[in-house]
Amino acid sequence: MAGWQIGDRGDDWIRLEAGSWFLAGNLLVHIADGPVSLGTFRHYHRLLGRSVWPPLSAIHPPACTRSAPPRRSPASDQLGARRQDDSMKRLQLPVAAAQGMWMRSTIKMAPPTAGPTGGTACPPLRIAVLGESTAAGCGAGRPDDAITGCLARDINARTQWPVHWQEIGQFGATARRIRYWLLPQLAEDLHVAVLLAGGSDVMSRRSPDHWRDNLSVIVDGLTGRADHVVVARIPPFALFSSVPATLGRYLSERAAALDDISRQICAVRPCTSRVTITEVPPPHFFASTVSTCLPPATSDGPRSSRTTSRSEHTGWQT
Repeated sequence: MAGWQIGDRGDDWIRLEAGSWFLAGNLLVHIADGPVSLGTFRHYHRLLGRSVWPPLSAIHPPACTRSAPPRRSPASDQLGARRQDDSMKRLQLPVAAAQGMWMRSTIKMAPPTAGPTGGTACPPLRIAVLGESTAAGCGAGRPDDAITGCLARDINARTQWPVHWQEIGQFGATARRIRYWLLPQLAEDLHVAVLLAGGSDVMSRRSPDHWRDNLSVIVDGLTGRADHVVVARIPPFALFSSVPATLGRYLSERAAALDDISRQICAVRPCTSRVTITEVPPPHFFASTVSTCLPPATSDGPRSSRTTSRSEHTGWQT
């Protein structure tokens, strides 16, 4: 229930529990002749828990009681459902925050791809991939095994056209960084430009308005450089085996809001497509551990993170 397990229950009460290696929590809900009370109980397994909980408790919903009205209109029912949904999200937020801190503390470093960041299968079809970690292909081992190399090779196999490809990616690159730092590095006179962005904006809690403003400029800049622009869906965080369940659901909700804006922007621009996956990938499709990569010595900052497979670009649809 809301990411919590049911620890115990009775006729007029229920106890929900959740825990980690540094903190355990219990929510006790009790009904007594109409009013409903909610109590929060915690136990610190480590000193880290004692440091984490005080700031989180400021946004944790307090126990409350309220008498139900004798009659509810449809409008009040909708308002009540909305308030209940907001309350459930507030209950998830402390858990998602704690899981986010745990995930950050367990991040492992993976090196960027070794070798050139551009290549030629054989010209003249020119493609480019721009964006965050996925664009640079950290964890793929070789540039040819990253998403840009796989895409170029697949296009060449399907069309028999020679392909020249370019990748411009950076770990943690939000839409703002892509707009001001990465987009200007992209080549001109491209046939296809692919944008892989949004994951870092979700993780850094960028607002939808911030995403809309920067994405609009990026897409307009790409349409000035390429005959066709492809905007990929934000990664489905809830399917990542390395992301805890509650945190994954929280990030997926934020990603869905940004994805809706991406759909609107692509719909009103010519020669621009938004792609998503046609089916849920198998479990081994995603990395089982969270990986990031450090920047090369000559880079302005980190280049990329999420591990991509050879088949990652297949299964997309417009």
